[in-house]
Amino acid sequence: MTVSPVYSRRKSMAVLGVAALLLALAPVLLSQTSVLKIAQILIFGVALLGLNLVSGYTGQISLGHSAFFGIGAYVTTILVTDYALPILLTLPIAAGLGFLVGVVTGLPALRLKGHYLALVTLGFAVAFPLIVIKAEAITGGANGKLLTSRWALPTNTPSWMTQLSVTYLVILVVTLLVIGVIRNLGRAGAVRTLLAIKDNPLAASVNGVNLTREKVASFALSAAITAVAGSMYAMTAGVVAPEVFGLMLSVQLLTGLLIGGSGTILGSFLGGVVLVMLPEFTADLIGGSGANMAYGALLIAIIFFMPAGIAGGFTSVSRRLKAPGGRTAAPREDASEAAPRDGIGEMASPQGRS
Repeated sequence: MTVSPVYSRRKSMAVLGVAALLLALAPVLLSQTSVLKIAQILIFGVALLGLNLVSGYTGQISLGHSAFFGIGAYVTTILVTDYALPILLTLPIAAGLGFLVGVVTGLPALRLKGHYLALVTLGFAVAFPLIVIKAEAITGGANGKLLTSRWALPTNTPSWMTQLSVTYLVILVVTLLVIGVIRNLGRAGAVRTLLAIKDNPLAASVNGVNLTREKVASFALSAAITAVAGSMYAMTAGVVAPEVFGLMLSVQLLTGLLIGGSGTILGSFLGGVVLVMLPEFTADLIGGSGANMAYGALLIAIIFFMPAGIAGGFTSVSRRLKAPGGRTAAPREDASEAAPRDGIGEMASPQGRS
C-alpha cells in the first residue's frame, strides 16, 4: 500500500505541531533544570541542522563549525553587553556575519576537489580561539565575556514565567523557524540538488548544476544557521569563553550528527539529545574517569548497531515491523537512504529525487 504524499505531509505537520505544543508547555510542566536541558538540546539540534547541510547533504567534511558557533555567541554577547542592542536583533546579525564568513571561508576550498574544505575549516577552528584571545579589548580575551541582559517581565507574572522560561520560548520559536527554512529548501528542490552533487558531481554538472555556487551557498547557509545556534547558546550560558569554541566542539558536532543520523532533520535533534544527555548519563552511572570510557563505548555501540544513526535505526525497525512477515524489502546503507518518507526527515529521502 502506498502512502499519499499529501497525507504524508499532513501527518508530518501534525507530528511537528504536537511536538511544538508539548515543548511550549515545558516551562509550565517541568522544572527549570529540565527546561534548561531541553533548551540546550534545541540549540545543539539547530547547530547540527546547519552542519547537516554541508556534511549530510553534500558529503563535505567541515571541522570549522565550532568557529561559526562561536561567532554567533560573541556577536550576541558583544552587541548586547557593549552596545545595548536588543538581544533579539542580534540573531539576524549573527546569521548575516556567519553567512559572510562562510562565503569567505568556503569559496576557495569548495572550488577544489577532495578534502580541502576539511583542511581549511580545520585551520579556522584552531585559529578562532586564538583570534578571540588576541582581540581582548572586544572579546574579553582568555577570561571570557559576560552577557548582561534581562527580559522585561511584567509584574504579577505566574511563577513559571522566569528569565530562563522566556529565553527558552525564544529558542523554541527560532528552532521552529529554522526547521521551516530547511523543509522549504527540501520542497524547493535545493536539497535534491545537494544530494545529486554528493552522489555524482559529474552527472550533476552535466545536467547544468553549478557545483561551486551550490556548494558555497549551502556552506554559507550552514554557517549562518550554526551562528544562530551560537547566539542562542550565549543567551542561555550568559558567558562566552574561547576554550568553548575550539576544535573539540567541532568534533563533538560531527559526532552528534553521525550518531543522530545525518541527512534528516530528526537525526539532528537526536544528535542534540546525545550531546547534552549522554555525558551526564554516563557521569551519573559510573562517575570519575570511567564516565568518559563509558561515553566512548556507548558511542561505538550506537554506530556499530545503527550505522545510519539513531534516526536511521528507528526507520529500519519501523519498516521491518510494517513489512509483511516482518522483513524489509531491501537493506539500507547510509543515513540518507534510511531517511523516512514520513515525518520531519522526509525531505532528505532519496526516493524523492528528481
